Amino acid sequence: ADFDALPDVRVTGRNAPLVAEKAGGVNMDHDSVFVPWGTSDIFFPTDFEALGRLYRASAEHVWGEGGGGDLTAAHYRQGAVVKRYKEMVRTATICSFNPMVDDFINARFFFGDALRGRGRSQADKRGAAASGDAAGSAAPKAPPAPKTGERVLEGAGLIPAGLPEWARKKLEQQQAAQA
Repeated sequence: ADFDALPDVRVTGRNAPLVAEKAGGVNMDHDSVFVPWGTSDIFFPTDFEALGRLYRASAEHVWGEGGGGDLTAAHYRQGAVVKRYKEMVRTATICSFNPMVDDFINARFFFGDALRGRGRSQADKRGAAASGDAAGSAAPKAPPAPKTGERVLEGAGLIPAGLPEWARKKLEQQQAAQA
């Protein structure tokens, strides 16, 4: 997950970074990355279209052209991911405001999945069509839900890496219920 665009960037250039400093409680943006070391945060936007092309090219390099099987490389708005995985209750505030859906509209998740030798089920294809807010090339698909009994591997784009064990088990249960 990362930002696909940053507001009020003063540095010029394609995918230019936002250079921001907080001094005396006041935010200040700079028009150069050449600021004193440790005084500012530098944020770069992610070009998700380029990331998808790189992902596909890497898969072709590893498995040869067309050898990657059913390759998915798509990106989705953060709110769409939160809604798809039914985490709205966990990310909403006490007054029902949900910053994961309502605030960070410039945040996206990238899902890449090279299913070598495995096709997608019809349910996965229907889920992709119903998920909405997808961006990517050539009819991107939603991240596939695992089939019942299928072990979900970290890094396959189905369960985020680094989750605590309790969260991993909960996601596996939710995905198994959706299958």
